[in-house]
Amino acid sequence: MDLNKVIKQEKNLASMLPAKPQKLSREELKQEILQFIRKHKICTLATCSGDMPRSTPVRYRSKGMTIYVFAEGGGKIANLRKNPNISVSLYGAYKGFKSVKGLQMWGKAETIEQKEKEKFAEAQKLWETQKRKDIDQSIRNTIPSVMKAIKITVSEARYLNFEKGIINQTWKA
Repeated sequence: MDLNKVIKQEKNLASMLPAKPQKLSREELKQEILQFIRKHKICTLATCSGDMPRSTPVRYRSKGMTIYVFAEGGGKIANLRKNPNISVSLYGAYKGFKSVKGLQMWGKAETIEQKEKEKFAEAQKLWETQKRKDIDQSIRNTIPSVMKAIKITVSEARYLNFEKGIINQTWKA
């Protein structure tokens, strides 16, 4: 796509926003992203193997810009073992065009097996199973042996928040 056309499209978009467009500093943008990550619980994890992409909604927890997901296995784990490159997306509730908020992140994922006790315990600590009302009482203290942790190290993130005038600002590690 022609760069001049992209610039014109962003200017047109900026004129429709409820807030004046702003350019955040690298640290301000990171803090805005971290707040958005903490506010949500579900993301879409995109993996790929060969030419077959897979996008899966998953519950997550975070520690800074690192995302943790628990998974029983399946296609996403099989894909990650072949290709650790991922994309993650989060989005806010849609209440019309001016309410659009979203975050895209890219990075590398590492699958952590329960036999990797120290790494798995670090991930499990964030999961806070005792506080979760959606986990059945009978399994609250133990994670079934088939579960694995996925640790996602984010290298780049693109954030937008139309209400605040933030249009596709990029943070890089």
